[in-house]
Amino acid sequence: MSTPHPSKLPLELFPVDTFAPDRYCVKTREQLVVVHDYCVDERITTIFKIAYDFSQLADIIEFEQLLKSITPGYYSKYEIQITFAPTCCYKINLQRLNNLFANMKYKITSLTIDNESGTTKVMGKLDPSNFKNLEKLNLNMASFEGSLVKCRKLKWFTYKPADKNEVFQLRQLPRSLKGLALAHLSQLVWPQEMDLWDHYPSLEEIALQYKPSSRQSKLPEGVANVIKYMTCHDTSVFNFEANDRDDGYSKEVWKLLADAAQKKKFALSSLQAQYLVTSPIETYPLKNLDIVAIADPQVLTSLTFPPSLESLRIAWIVECATTELFRALPRGIKSLNLHSCLFSDSIELLKLDDNFVGSVENVHFPKKLKFLSISKNGIEKLCYPDFPISLKELTISMNRIKELDISKNKNGELLNIEVLYFKGNKCKVNDLSWSRFPQSLIGLTLEDYKFRHPSYHFGSKLQYLRIMETDLIMLKSLSFGNFTTIKYLYLPQCNMRKLDIEIPQTVVELDLSANKIPNFPTELSKLRNLQVLDMSFNDISKLQVEFEYNTIEVLNLRNNDIADIELSFATPVTKLKSLDLSHNLLKHLSMKAIGQTEETRHANLYEIVLSGNDVTSKDNIGPLIDDLPESCQCLWVDTYKDSENTEISTFNHYASNEYPNRLVQNKDVSTSRKIFGKDIRMGILPEKKDKKPVDVPPVFFTNQDLRF
Repeated sequence: MSTPHPSKLPLELFPVDTFAPDRYCVKTREQLVVVHDYCVDERITTIFKIAYDFSQLADIIEFEQLLKSITPGYYSKYEIQITFAPTCCYKINLQRLNNLFANMKYKITSLTIDNESGTTKVMGKLDPSNFKNLEKLNLNMASFEGSLVKCRKLKWFTYKPADKNEVFQLRQLPRSLKGLALAHLSQLVWPQEMDLWDHYPSLEEIALQYKPSSRQSKLPEGVANVIKYMTCHDTSVFNFEANDRDDGYSKEVWKLLADAAQKKKFALSSLQAQYLVTSPIETYPLKNLDIVAIADPQVLTSLTFPPSLESLRIAWIVECATTELFRALPRGIKSLNLHSCLFSDSIELLKLDDNFVGSVENVHFPKKLKFLSISKNGIEKLCYPDFPISLKELTISMNRIKELDISKNKNGELLNIEVLYFKGNKCKVNDLSWSRFPQSLIGLTLEDYKFRHPSYHFGSKLQYLRIMETDLIMLKSLSFGNFTTIKYLYLPQCNMRKLDIEIPQTVVELDLSANKIPNFPTELSKLRNLQVLDMSFNDISKLQVEFEYNTIEVLNLRNNDIADIELSFATPVTKLKSLDLSHNLLKHLSMKAIGQTEETRHANLYEIVLSGNDVTSKDNIGPLIDDLPESCQCLWVDTYKDSENTEISTFNHYASNEYPNRLVQNKDVSTSRKIFGKDIRMGILPEKKDKKPVDVPPVFFTNQDLRF
């Protein structure tokens, strides 16, 4: 098989994925197109994993442009993942997404649409029958139409529809299926003529969520039959989620599972019981055990943990002593999550939230610990704790800390913590000097801290800083070390009134929203790396800004008092992609007012948001629409339409795109303020075991066939 030659494809395009060293990744759409076209031309067997987090409109537009710019080759396959961030305020049309996949639909082997945030981010339904070679389909808070019968290669199916009243026909499941996860459904319908359906799948992994609206002691037939008929000799994972109370069917679940295991000779390696456990649990050679609640002491004492167990979570232990539980833990356990209650040194993740812990001075923490959360306790002093030097992520929110020094541990060793969450502390910390923090910190979140300090100093390694709902009215100095690397700086809702601090030139994203700032700070227009700026929910009345560098891409000025606007840019073609001027006092607006002249063009502009102004009548925006660049995909004014595309007068928060027939059809233009910016994420997230670095770009992976 031919392989790319280094002289043709520069190696720097392919940083090794640290979590999967046999794969390579690229970070931009342009880089992927170069790699893709080369692999197609050279007939290299390649799997392209394309993952996008939809937060801003630019993410959606770039995803659309990427799919339009690649032509699949015979040896190419694609795994697509779309995740809607909680901050995303756009709706996309799933029918149009179907059309977007048209040229590669037979090449897509995996498709994920994750809308876990719960708000409506999608319209319409996906048609899986278009994807003949689909092996994995994950739909979270998104629905599909048609049947899965035609997906004859489907192996893994996860489904949580947006409509809780949806009825799911089990008969449509293809025989090829190996993993099934169903949730949020009102009913699982089993075929009435069982004898006529002899091709039901044999599942290796099963996850079912059943939450009846009223008390019901008998397990529904559909749920019971999945356990009875679809388990097989190779079944290894079983997850079941129900109400957080005992409705009488828990014993039936265990009996069905035990009977099936005995009959089909399978042994589970992972078991999750997401409901109140009131009867003893069958012992399997488990690696992972997850129980939401134990209310009966006999259940707790009856637990016999297999030596193979590596991960244990018991979210709620009701009035039961935990001494015997700790004694029964196997030595090899790596992850322990106990919501209420001598730890093994093998533990890497430990959560001790909400346990009325007043001090950790005498706690011996595991030597291999990487992730620790001790939030919602009564800790008052955290100085030189017995943390191991392996610790990378620490959460100490919702405590009463007055004394803080986590620069070193009890043995005088420097701590290597990279991410710290410090939210909602109930007391004023006497000394917040940077010397009392780990000098290795990359990300710091300090939220809901109501006590005033005249100055804050942060180290040069810090890349991410979020200070939110913290009173900075007395702030005289906010500084960073020499050769600072800070990129993401978020200071929303901090009562600043004016900007008396120097923003480092390294900043890429800056949030100063909801601070009652009356004038646009001129120094912001001089930042040479600034790409995203949020000045929304301030008191700016007149906006006259000249940007000295061609870097700004997203400019959010919504919910101010702007009546006059004059923007100017120093370059012939700007990088501006999104401009939000909604909920201001504008009566007129032209492209000239926002910086487009004969010498300067907004050739990359994707959207303008004008809802909630007096400028939005059709007569006023007509000339503006005529002058919009070809790149513009969305114009939001005060047009609202229902699901039938009929204009309505009732305000429903979702404005309709003045450009019809686009992938993005609606935008939430309500006056509520949304949390802005990236979330800091490092390593394995405590609940999702998700591996994401601090700076999360759109990620593209090629498989091991692409070598150098």
